[in-house]
Amino acid sequence: MNSKTNKTGKTFIVGAGSCGINILNYLAGRDLKNAEFIAIHTYEKALDGSKAGKKILIGSSLVKGASLSTDPDVAREAAQKDRNIIAKAIKSTGKIILVAGMGGTNGTGITPVIAQVTQRCNVFTAGVVTMPFRFEGPSRYFAAQKGIIDLLTVTDTLTIINNDKLSDKAKGPAEIKTFVNFMGYVNDLFYKTIIGIL
Repeated sequence: MNSKTNKTGKTFIVGAGSCGINILNYLAGRDLKNAEFIAIHTYEKALDGSKAGKKILIGSSLVKGASLSTDPDVAREAAQKDRNIIAKAIKSTGKIILVAGMGGTNGTGITPVIAQVTQRCNVFTAGVVTMPFRFEGPSRYFAAQKGIIDLLTVTDTLTIINNDKLSDKAKGPAEIKTFVNFMGYVNDLFYKTIIGIL
């Protein structure tokens, strides 16, 4: 039995990086009771487009609010520098659900750090993340694998959505043949997974 209980009845769904923010924007239009949304990014303009009730810019001293390079380690360092900001944002909750796309800069680098912080605060921590398509290149794929390995050690439960496998499975239905519709299909899968966690 997990000793972590949601005493507050409140759940924070935290989106890290651009993919995480896009997922939050989709979830904001769905009926998720007792859930609040937090968007975290190192790039200020990325947060401008978020529908989250709380937006957290991290790594200002490191990246000055500009777009990062493609190195997740830089985003990880930014998150490490602002661990106290993250801890303050999540301290009033009993459950955290992290959503992100693995393989990119912010989602891959930031999400494991958030999970480390929440675990130290003794908060139940679930993750729902995507693996990139293999056509996106080996560097992105291997970065995603590393990010997921990091997450496995600091989450209470982790759901991995493999884009390649999902695409193969989804080739039949006509309504999800286009990339845009496919991403809508992925977003809906995030929603259904999160409902199960809530």
